[in-house]
Amino acid sequence: MNRTITLTALALLCSASFCARAGDGAVVAAASTGAAECRPAEGLTRVERQLVDKAAQGIRPLVQFIHRTRMIYQLDVMETVAWLDRQRACSTGVAHLAPNGD
Repeated sequence: MNRTITLTALALLCSASFCARAGDGAVVAAASTGAAECRPAEGLTRVERQLVDKAAQGIRPLVQFIHRTRMIYQLDVMETVAWLDRQRACSTGVAHLAPNGD
């Protein structure tokens, strides 16, 4: 089960980075992001900064951090990866579109 979660998270991270580099600059995501979710890097909490740092190191350190601290921070791998994707899209200026194209 842990392997399935890790592989799914890796696939999401890889597809997000691939889509962000795609030609037209738009990423179609399951959930659209609002302006309230986009915060500058200075506005992140300590835990959110740790998550961003671990994600920069790779999927394995990120998943290990989430599993090691899940009793403290109540983090979920899939939700964290989705949050990181939204944060990356906000910081790079890539627009997220709703699945129906709105």
